[in-house]
Amino acid sequence: MRTIFFVLNIVLLCFCALTLSWLFKNSSKYRDYDKHEVIILEEDSFIVLAGIPQTFKIDEVEAVEFRSCYSIRAGGFYGTLRVHLTNGKSSRLYQFHRTIYEDNNRVPLDRGDDINQAINALIAKLEAHHIHAYKESDTE
Repeated sequence: MRTIFFVLNIVLLCFCALTLSWLFKNSSKYRDYDKHEVIILEEDSFIVLAGIPQTFKIDEVEAVEFRSCYSIRAGGFYGTLRVHLTNGKSSRLYQFHRTIYEDNNRVPLDRGDDINQAINALIAKLEAHHIHAYKESDTE
């Protein structure tokens, strides 16, 4: 009887060790990327780095909608985006920060042109991978 419990404990410990190693391996995957990235494109998927990283398969994505941009500070701006899937569903809103100014400029001036250029660069990055991307204001 003790042998059975001993074997079960060993199996449980191995399972926990494998689970923890998988979690650490996947969480460290995103540490190598520039902290200012919003979207990372890979061969068959893209990753939204906003809070908890979320991975989407490119063939499952119909469009990416960039919504409001606000709070121009910390060298850039905060904004939200939504991913629309091919099955008709849309994911939750993701808040992201995009750095524009490396000198961490906090001057509260109107940086609308710089924000538009940054969003357009993200849209172009997605469109190059055949993912339709647009700004919310483009649909109104």
